[in-house]
Amino acid sequence: MTMFDRLRFRSGATSRSTRGATRRISGLLAVVGVVLGVGVAGCGVPGSGGPERVDVGLGLDDTLPTTTTSTTSTTIVAASTTSAMATTTTIVATEDVSLFFISGGQLTPISLPLTTPTKLAQVMAALQGGTSQFGAPSNGLRSAIPLGVPAIEVTDDGNGIATVSLPVNFFDGIPSGDQRLAVAQVVLTLTQRGGIGQVRFMMAGSPIGVVLGSGEQSEPGRPVSRADYSVLLGGESTPPISPAPTTAFVAPATSDGHALHTTTTVGSSTSTVTISG
Repeated sequence: MTMFDRLRFRSGATSRSTRGATRRISGLLAVVGVVLGVGVAGCGVPGSGGPERVDVGLGLDDTLPTTTTSTTSTTIVAASTTSAMATTTTIVATEDVSLFFISGGQLTPISLPLTTPTKLAQVMAALQGGTSQFGAPSNGLRSAIPLGVPAIEVTDDGNGIATVSLPVNFFDGIPSGDQRLAVAQVVLTLTQRGGIGQVRFMMAGSPIGVVLGSGEQSEPGRPVSRADYSVLLGGESTPPISPAPTTAFVAPATSDGHALHTTTTVGSSTSTVTISG
């Protein structure tokens, strides 16, 4: 075999080896292609050729963290406080004042405690108040001074004479038989007070005369005395009738409910108790 024949033989063998390797590589590539195709097909989204909705798995649709809000309720219990009530006792000085009322055509004194120093205006206001303020001790007594009339004004002249100003038409509402009794009630009550011995009567600023105990008419402006009505006294030796001890509310509880005042009258002294809360 010549040199040329040996080179051609080697060239042919090389070509056959090359073609064989190429066929093996092509086959391998085909297998890889099939495998890749299957993988892509498995990972692909089967569809009809258009966009389709993809359901996201549980927990993946929460785009914001969940926030939980809790409310705490606080209850404040007020503490119960008990305080002792303070009691203040005030002693109010009083004196027994004799007021004259009618009993069977005669005048009889009945005493009423009034605060001191007692003024003549207080005494006259008490006399005009009638007998109902005394309760049971005044049973059988009456007054000739009509209720509901304007206040009878009285002043102390300082010389032992009290000047009484009667309301206009004072006697119009009093029966004629009771007019001297009404005047006697005023005169005897005022002259029972220390320092007063006579009473002068006026009406509408002018002096007037009044009926005396004897039934006669006094001269206008002339003061009258206790002696002018002594005939109407039912026996001054008898001590004045005193009402039973009483307890009265002089003021209700205040608007804020923290004070209550009571007055207890016993004889000639009165005690006022103030209870503060």
